[in-house]
Amino acid sequence: MILLSSSTVKSDLVAEGAEAISLLDNPHSVVAGLKVLVIDDDPKAAKSLATQLSDLNSQYRITTISETKRMAAELGGDYDVVLLNLQLGDMTGLELLRNNLAGLPPYPIVLLTDDHNPKHQHEALTLGVADFVPKQDARPELLDKSIRYCTNLFKQYRLREQMSAQEQALTTDPNTGLHSLPYCFQQLANMFPATASTELGVIALQLHNISAVNRGLGFELENRIIRHYSQWLKAQLPEHAILASTSNHQLIAIIDGYDEQQLWTLGDRIGRQNVPFDLRPDCSPFALTHSVGIAVATPMITPERLIQNALTALHTSRISRTSCQRYNPELHKGIATRSVVMRDITQALQDELIHFAIQPQFSVATANLLGGEMLMRWKHPELGDVAPQLVIEVAEATKQIVALGTYALRSTLKQIEYWLSQNIILPGMRISVNVSAAELESPGYFAAAKAVLEEYREAAQYLELELTESIKLFDPQKTGRQLSELKPYGVSIAIDDFGTAHANLSQLCYIEANTVKLDKSIIYAADETQRARSIYRSIRKMLHAIGTKIVAEGIETTTQMQLARDIGIDIVQGFFLSEPLSLADFKMLLEQLRDQQQAHIALHGQTPPTPES
Repeated sequence: MILLSSSTVKSDLVAEGAEAISLLDNPHSVVAGLKVLVIDDDPKAAKSLATQLSDLNSQYRITTISETKRMAAELGGDYDVVLLNLQLGDMTGLELLRNNLAGLPPYPIVLLTDDHNPKHQHEALTLGVADFVPKQDARPELLDKSIRYCTNLFKQYRLREQMSAQEQALTTDPNTGLHSLPYCFQQLANMFPATASTELGVIALQLHNISAVNRGLGFELENRIIRHYSQWLKAQLPEHAILASTSNHQLIAIIDGYDEQQLWTLGDRIGRQNVPFDLRPDCSPFALTHSVGIAVATPMITPERLIQNALTALHTSRISRTSCQRYNPELHKGIATRSVVMRDITQALQDELIHFAIQPQFSVATANLLGGEMLMRWKHPELGDVAPQLVIEVAEATKQIVALGTYALRSTLKQIEYWLSQNIILPGMRISVNVSAAELESPGYFAAAKAVLEEYREAAQYLELELTESIKLFDPQKTGRQLSELKPYGVSIAIDDFGTAHANLSQLCYIEANTVKLDKSIIYAADETQRARSIYRSIRKMLHAIGTKIVAEGIETTTQMQLARDIGIDIVQGFFLSEPLSLADFKMLLEQLRDQQQAHIALHGQTPPTPES
């Protein structure tokens, strides 16, 4: 607030008022139609003041109020400036303001007073009074200057507030309240001169499959999770860290005073933690997982490149399914590979260039072949073999995940149909194809799946949909209902990697799984400790109690195979029994099994037990 008097109109003004000072001597500076309210309990004095101001400047539109009852209401009117007499009969102008203003007024107030009490002046400033004009000096010329000065200065403050709000919007993420990426760049650039020769680094973080939340449960829950994640992360970082959010839900933390090893220790510790989150009252709590990438400053690096390096490391961490990845220049090859995959995936699907191998599965009790798991293979002309996980991530990013999933489903059913035509696939066999969260939670997946199943009804009797660990069901009840609609086609359901953070008991409550595949980490642990073997047995008893078969994957040694047999696992797969086979080689296995069956019939006069029995 600015205090003006007849002797100090142009002195001791704040820097922000410099432009307003220059306007004091410009009689044309007032915007046409400036609305002025004069409040005085003396009607003659109010009218005289209004007349003098109008004569001096015809652009003023002046309203006078002398009735005490109307004063409070007029304070809420649409005015540009108010001239307020301190003495208003039964009350003072300050009492009028105190009793009728909620916060500061939306316009400048000029107080006409002979009161020089500092306490009253302090209260006036607190209530939003912009200027004091002594009554003995209240000449029209001085009031005119005060009005123009206050209104112009008030407009400057308003403009500054608007600019500050715009700056806040540009530098702050509205959902999390964290800084924006441009702000992050600016702060990092400011830190570089002081810290380039010491320790400075960036940690980039991102939740797994956060976009699936939006697809499955909506935008608001997605925002809730991101807010929760950002608050959780703040508690993990040092207090001086600068935390920012990007437009695609990545978080960037700038940390100075940490050398490379300290930064790695921090990033790795954060990456190994799951983030607990209560979804909603009718669902069980679950743990959010994330990936982390770190990069440290070097003498020749720019702030932009440092952040980009951290994001490159983050991307590699996500692709490789590691908890934390340190940046090195070789990682850019992975980014280049991803770009080529993004460029060519659409054409690859159209031209059916993505093929499949199959991992055989065997009965523990009889060693019979029971089926197999279809594994995606893409031999790219430039890149060579492309990792299946990269294909899936690119399909999600390019919104082609339903097309990829439907392609895999159709390819599997066509292959089963071919084996049926060759009379080499036996009743009870199951050929599984993976399905991810992004597929199940995409609006068109189930409609597309039903259309393909209708087309291959006979082959569908041998199909198993395998829900991969990335399923991370946000609404298992809904997913369970949708999957049950596929059961009439003869499709069976398997839950993959059971025992990890996302494939757990809560899924079994809502999804009628025919088969559960134990995560290979359980197998490896059971091979080493008695405690893990006890857990192994407990899992088997529980699953068998609800009529669910158990597959142990990752069997690589004689000991692991014997352990699976001793505990009572139903089905096994892994390199100890067979590597993934080409479809041609798997066909040879089926043919051998058919020939053995025919020989059994010739010798015994009856069909041997089917794999299912």
